[in-house]
Formats: sequence, C-alpha cells, structure tokens
Amino acid sequence: MSGIECVFGLLPVTALIGFITILLLYWYSIRNHDYWEKRNVPYAKPLPLLGSILDNMRKPFHEVENERYKKLGRVYGHYEGNNPLISVGDPVLLRDILVKDFPYFMNRRQFTFGDKVVDNMITVIRGEDWKRVRSIVTPTFTTGKIKKTVRCLFHGCDREFCFFHQNRLTQRSKQQIRPSGQDRIRSRS
Repeated sequence: MSGIECVFGLLPVTALIGFITILLLYWYSIRNHDYWEKRNVPYAKPLPLLGSILDNMRKPFHEVENERYKKLGRVYGHYEGNNPLISVGDPVLLRDILVKDFPYFMNRRQFTFGDKVVDNMITVIRGEDWKRVRSIVTPTFTTGKIKKTVRCLFHGCDREFCFFHQNRLTQRSKQQIRPSGQDRIRSRS
C-alpha cells in the first residue's frame, strides 16, 4: 500500500479520484459554452454534455428551430454537445453565404454512412472533392435547363392526369348504366 492509502484508506482515495474525474468531465463538457456570449450572438442556453440538443429530443426539429427563431431572432447560436453551431434565418444573409461567400462556408457537418455511394454524394463530401463534383454538376442545373425539365414534366403529368380521369369516368359511367340486381328482378316481374 502507498502512503496515502495507509493514512486515508482506499475508499476516500477512490472517492477523490471519482470526484476529480467528474469535475474534469464537467469542465470539458462546458468549456466552449461561452463561445456565442463572447461574440455577442443570441444563443440557446446549453446543458453540460448535451448542449442545446435536449429540446430536439423532446420536439420535432422544425418546431424547435421555429421557436428559437421567434425568441432569439434571425441569426442565433446553439450547441451540439460542446460544439457551437449557428442557425441563419435571414434570406439576404443566407443568399450571401450560399452564393457570394460560399468558399468560406463550403464544409458542413461530417457524416459517414459506411456506404461507398452515399459517402460520395455531393451533400456529404467535403473540401476539394466537393469543389470538383460541384463544378461537374453545376452546369446541369442552369435556369434554362430547369425550366425546360419542369415544362416537360408538367406537360407529361397533364396528359397522364387527363387520361387517368377519362378512364375512371368511363368506368363509372359503365357501372351506372349497367342495371343492378334489383332492377333486373323488377323488370322480369
């Protein structure tokens, strides 16, 4: 036995180590919780270890975001664990982020699904791979091509919709014209 264990015994030493471990874990889980406060950004109050995600477990995500938007404003911070996140609801600022300043905001949260195809989708990849794929895909989604696709899609849908309803009306009219069992009995008597 070491000197401390002889003087104090094994139980107090174990309790002290446990207390210090819990204290360090608490400090680690809240060390970034002043991130938005330092930057004067309104934010959802975080909890140790969880951050602000406990609300997302109780209610649907869109309801939580809508409540925070109404309470905190168009731009606000929140936490996922101890990671600071920002939510932007201002359309002008969103346009600037997604178009003008996009090179500064190209990386999003990292998700890995374990599937080779899904892990290489444009919504998941990051960095230089994302830039390469986006430069290939972007010409596909020009305004003219999207309008042409939508026009073709609606024209085809119109024809199918009309054809479907004409067939249903024809079938219903045939059913109405055909005499029912009661009518046949009455006509025979």
